[in-house]
Amino acid sequence: MNYAEATEYLDGFINLERSALDRQARAAISLESVLELARKLGDPHTRFPSIHVAGTKGKGSTCAFAASILRAQGLRVGLYVSPHLETVRERISIDGAPISEIDFARVLTGCVPVLQVMRDPAPGRRRPTYFEIVTHLAFTYFAEQNIDVAVVEVGLGGRLDATNIIVPIVCGIASISYDHTAILGDTLDLIAREKSGIFKPHVPAVMVPQQPEAEHAIRACAHSSGVVLETVGAEITVREEPAQSLQEWPPPRASVRMPDGTEYRATLGLRGRHQIENWALAVRLAEIFYRTKFNAALAPEAVARGSLNVVWPGRLERMEIPGQHNGPALFLDGAHNAASMETILNELHAHLKRSPRICVFGCARDKDIPGMLRALARTDRGVDEIIFTDSGNPRGCTPGELAAAWKAFAPQPCSVMMSSSDALQHAIESAGPGGVVLVTGSLYLVGKLRETLKPFCP
Repeated sequence: MNYAEATEYLDGFINLERSALDRQARAAISLESVLELARKLGDPHTRFPSIHVAGTKGKGSTCAFAASILRAQGLRVGLYVSPHLETVRERISIDGAPISEIDFARVLTGCVPVLQVMRDPAPGRRRPTYFEIVTHLAFTYFAEQNIDVAVVEVGLGGRLDATNIIVPIVCGIASISYDHTAILGDTLDLIAREKSGIFKPHVPAVMVPQQPEAEHAIRACAHSSGVVLETVGAEITVREEPAQSLQEWPPPRASVRMPDGTEYRATLGLRGRHQIENWALAVRLAEIFYRTKFNAALAPEAVARGSLNVVWPGRLERMEIPGQHNGPALFLDGAHNAASMETILNELHAHLKRSPRICVFGCARDKDIPGMLRALARTDRGVDEIIFTDSGNPRGCTPGELAAAWKAFAPQPCSVMMSSSDALQHAIESAGPGGVVLVTGSLYLVGKLRETLKPFCP
């Protein structure tokens, strides 16, 4: 198969990222079937060491920081994340380079004999999913490329996620909030227990500060698994440092102290104060891994360089507007729950004294739509106008439905445009040179519009 044929073949399997998720669909997922597929492919997940990270928000940023730091330390680092913005190849990278089209097609072609048998399963069995296949493709690629470490982001939840067949050197839990409640549960306790399902007996774990209900559940899971659990803000201390830049929105600077007193400082390559906790978590995960494998501390210069050079698109990413040198400030962020939306708006309010603020919004039907819209409608730090558009996700909410929900409680004007590119153009014109445009609500929407834009480099 060539790359086009490989992606077409892959699209023939059920993709739960693009289909409506419910408990019944999720009930068919089990690690037993994932392990069966792994065995038939030669158990590639056992042939490299790893770091495993779960959470609701911040887990991708944490993985990106950890991979960049270990790469700066001189290791050959694989990174597996999801979903992708523009191409599925983004999910699988080594030393910052996505898997090539040739290698993607080659590795998947090698898996086809096994997949064809499992595509027509015996009674009581089920077909592999899109995510499970891409996960095994990543693990197979990492194994053959002799990486030093794989940094692996959980796809959904943790306990039953396809990535959870690895036995990592260390686990991380990023911030937990409400998302995928139809699958993971409608309380923080239930969601945190699903996320903590990545814990393995006697494998150390680190978490960021959590809401009390989530923290209690995580600690209970750690105790029952015999896991030594550290917390950023307790055993690991972190503080924000004064900015050293005259930019309109300077990058955050921070320092973190490990339990043994080792300290690291860095300027972060990702925008927003909320990234400081993700960064501190990543530094500790990378340090535990490096000390375990090499019996040495990370070099301070590697932490500084890797933290600054990190790349994680679509997260408060500032973009250039083609053909405009004096247009509004344009940001893309894939926030898709109420907590993340609040965080973004707080950051914009704190650092950009611009107006008007125009939002282009689209999201999936199973998200907390009222929670996100309430955040955007806040008169103290919300948006001045919102344009609802198609998110590009088959399970997306229609722009008309979003507009109806908005009008029920928001005083700000809204409009509906099915074309996301038309919506973006209208937002840019409405904001003008002194305003701000925020594209948010869905990584699918961010990915679709990002293809036509390019990063802003001040």
